[in-house]
Amino acid sequence: MFPGELRAFHAVAKTGSIRKAGELLNIAPSSVSRKVALLEHQIGTALIERTATGVVLTHAGTLVAEYARSVILDFDTLRADLNDFRGSRRRLIRLAAVESSIAGGLIPAIAAFREKFETVSFRLNMAPAPQVVEDVIRGDCDIGLTFDSPPHPDLVIVASIPEPIVLAVPNGHAFAPAKSITLRELKGVTLALPELSFGVRRVFDRAIHDAGLGTSLNPAMSSNTFEALRDFVCCGAGVAVLPYRAVLRESTQRRLTAVPIEHETLWHTTIDIVTLRARRLPNIVSNFVQRLVRSFELG
Repeated sequence: MFPGELRAFHAVAKTGSIRKAGELLNIAPSSVSRKVALLEHQIGTALIERTATGVVLTHAGTLVAEYARSVILDFDTLRADLNDFRGSRRRLIRLAAVESSIAGGLIPAIAAFREKFETVSFRLNMAPAPQVVEDVIRGDCDIGLTFDSPPHPDLVIVASIPEPIVLAVPNGHAFAPAKSITLRELKGVTLALPELSFGVRRVFDRAIHDAGLGTSLNPAMSSNTFEALRDFVCCGAGVAVLPYRAVLRESTQRRLTAVPIEHETLWHTTIDIVTLRARRLPNIVSNFVQRLVRSFELG
């Protein structure tokens, strides 16, 4: 029913390589190459140019790639909805999510959803906020949970859940009893931060710049995992800047305290549930999005 030539070309456009497209589709590279050549013959123009490192799209190839992505996404949605109509809800839901959203609402939502639809499975990829956005735009996932997403013409923000940036301190720390602290109070404090690729770090660095603190808050440690930052605090090495839900579990276990930081930007950050604007989600995926929003609201 679905033209293999178009799907093969979509895989080449997505990976930038005949070989990688073959791996993605589980067919030989020579078969991918033949299908792309046949599509070029049918359309009447070259769609790719081979280079030493892979392939690049021609102008016509860029137009066809966008069409192919739209058609394939719509076809996969139609197939999922037809399976629902026939009473078969077997479906893989692909998720990309920032770390703080996983325990803060995502995993409970998956657990609750599978109690009702046990044939639905999930593939979860944890990534920094910018990577989550890219995964959604490329169609590598159905739903993204990102941090403080800026407006993007290719994305729909389905829901925004408050996720303030806080200071994680050990219980007994001088800051622990405070209702809030200022950025200037962090000068001279041993500080751990998420690495530069994280949305939390980018927002925090902008707040530092706005407050005129420049490079006066250099971290003693930075990491690409919140677990390492929490452990840094728990062992008494210092304090860490984290999103609220990354501290919540340790806070309820009375190991850490989340102290608000007095800056407007840091108080109004969010976890955003995003989907691709050009794609109509299958009904089963839309149902999970609703379950996900309720999970965060209850949390």
